[in-house]
Amino acid sequence: MNGTNDSGATTPRSGADDSNRHILVAQLRDRPNTLERAVGLFRQRGYAIERLSWTPGDTPDSRKLEVVVETDRVDLLVRQLERLVDVLSVHAAVPAR
Repeated sequence: MNGTNDSGATTPRSGADDSNRHILVAQLRDRPNTLERAVGLFRQRGYAIERLSWTPGDTPDSRKLEVVVETDRVDLLVRQLERLVDVLSVHAAVPAR
């Protein structure tokens, strides 16, 4: 069963099916602590990261973050990531299998 935390985000269920798994792709500025702030958002809201990839971005001063996370509120998670200062763009890719 899903629960909610203080921010109103839905917390992941253990043993949920693959339909709740999503790949989030974000372009971030390549600055100190950018990755920590992004990952901290997941941690603070109780999401478990299944996979994380941190690679060079589309421009020399950016990095690409790909995260596989289990949630039924991917739209909310995208909006929360977009609010972070060094996030240039975020989108949810095809759900992970």
